[in-house]
Amino acid sequence: ESQLIFARTSEILGLASELIAWRIADVKASTSGGAPPLAWKKHTMEMVMALTCGRDAAFARIGGTIFAWATTDGKILWQRQEDILPKLPTLPTHLLLRDGVLFIASANSVLAWSSSDSLEKFRVETGGSLVRFPF
Repeated sequence: ESQLIFARTSEILGLASELIAWRIADVKASTSGGAPPLAWKKHTMEMVMALTCGRDAAFARIGGTIFAWATTDGKILWQRQEDILPKLPTLPTHLLLRDGVLFIASANSVLAWSSSDSLEKFRVETGGSLVRFPF
């Protein structure tokens, strides 16, 4: 279970984005009406198109790359370019984390990677575009 809350800011039609993370405990402890301290943030010149988070890592699709960051400090754990990801955000990308496996569904493909190192476990192509991920 994630202990973070995320927000995505967007400028220039989503081409410049920030992914901002706060710790839930800091948000709960914030009583002055001011903003709680940031846990970490990432700036990118591409749109953040999908996000999921577990206890130890947060995962996002930014452009044609899947990123994994440590939830504690935002340090990058791994990143991996993937050719099946559409260049434009015309088709949704779905990310799902279950039992150490990161499932990625986009266009007409479903991938399963180890969440710890992005080692591919399987790849399946469907007969048409995925509208939603069935998990």
